[in-house]
Amino acid sequence: MRKVTSSSREARARRIEAELHERVQVLDAIIRSMGDGVVVTDAQLRVTLANPSAKRILGSDIPDRIPDEWPRDTGLFYVDRETRVPAEEMPSARAVRGETIEDLVLFVRGPSIPEGVYISVNASPLRDEAQRIAGSVVVFRDVSERKMQEEALLQAFAHGRLEVIDTLQHNIGNAINSVATGVDTLHEWLEDNELIRRFDAVAGLVREHERDWIAWLAHDDQGRRIRPFLLALISDLTREQRSLWKTTTRVRERVRHIVDVIRAQAAFTNGALERTAIDLAQALADAVTVVREGLGRRGVEIEVDCSRAPGRLLVQEGRFQQLLVNLLLNALEATDERAARLGTDGWRPRVRLSAYAAGEEGMLAIDVIDNGIGLEASQLPSIFAAGYTTKKDGTGLGLHSAANFVIGSGGSIRPLSDGIGRGTTMRVMLRLSEPGPEEPAADGEEPAADGGDE
Repeated sequence: MRKVTSSSREARARRIEAELHERVQVLDAIIRSMGDGVVVTDAQLRVTLANPSAKRILGSDIPDRIPDEWPRDTGLFYVDRETRVPAEEMPSARAVRGETIEDLVLFVRGPSIPEGVYISVNASPLRDEAQRIAGSVVVFRDVSERKMQEEALLQAFAHGRLEVIDTLQHNIGNAINSVATGVDTLHEWLEDNELIRRFDAVAGLVREHERDWIAWLAHDDQGRRIRPFLLALISDLTREQRSLWKTTTRVRERVRHIVDVIRAQAAFTNGALERTAIDLAQALADAVTVVREGLGRRGVEIEVDCSRAPGRLLVQEGRFQQLLVNLLLNALEATDERAARLGTDGWRPRVRLSAYAAGEEGMLAIDVIDNGIGLEASQLPSIFAAGYTTKKDGTGLGLHSAANFVIGSGGSIRPLSDGIGRGTTMRVMLRLSEPGPEEPAADGEEPAADGGDE
């Protein structure tokens, strides 16, 4: 009986040992086949296991050395790629102290990987059955591609901000020059004004003759000349006041223009570079809100129609909003120029912002239509070129920036105009993330190609 019991126990022990061995083999196979690097240490930070991916990612065998030598041998740095990670701050050392680390990005450089790689590290304590810390487990992966993409996005964002600065300078540079000229004019008038000196002279005569004022006016040759002198002085003052009013009006308009542009730029230059699904109707409304003050002040009527457009659009939100605002501001300036060059008899400035699913499947059309000055046929091929402008004070960067965004998004932009005085349509075509509405345009036609001569 004892022999049978002993034999059963031995058989059970062998079976358990075989199962444990099998599990260890499976676990070892899993660890060795993992794409992530795995390093296990004991409580003294000696390496007890390092899988092939760990050696591949780090570019060499994992050293079984005392921690003080690890930074030199492994070349472990913070993300600045210059500051070496001290021994006591290495992931294994921190895990042995009881810390849990998640997604810590470090940089590794060594003889076999002189260009270096970025790694994302997770580390945790390894505990025994009594829950005492017996070592550490460190798992890491190569995230160099992700870091390069992030750096590329940052560079693209920086480039975009430079482009915004160029556009901002284009839009407000000449306005600031106009403000400076107007302020100089006002300063010179206040500093040394002939009319003020003449009024001061009259005041002096009044003070000298306040006791015999009536007699002096009636009988003195100089007193009798006071009345025509005052009338002429008032006439001159009225004329100069009108001139100053025009100057202050111009300064005020230019300042308001600067405020419009800065508000437009500031509202949409912080958008993320990632494409996100946005509410199209809200995006159009937001763009109109940004320029509403300028539109209202100039008496421009604006209409928004997105009834035939999809509800959402996948796009880089910040740059898309900037595109809309820039096109609206361009339309606004076109109506200003039309009024200045051709007058306003029988004409009222209008702008129409229309979005609709285009005939080509998967495309969204956005039309910014104005009844402003319009374009000649010879101008159409060059309108989006850097530096090209139809405005006396322009630099040709606003529409160029808009075209860069649209083309970079896989779309197109083109101007439509029947000539000077006939308005302009800026038509943007963008790809939709999902098919838009299938219903046709009203009356089977797309919106008019020009703003008309209303």
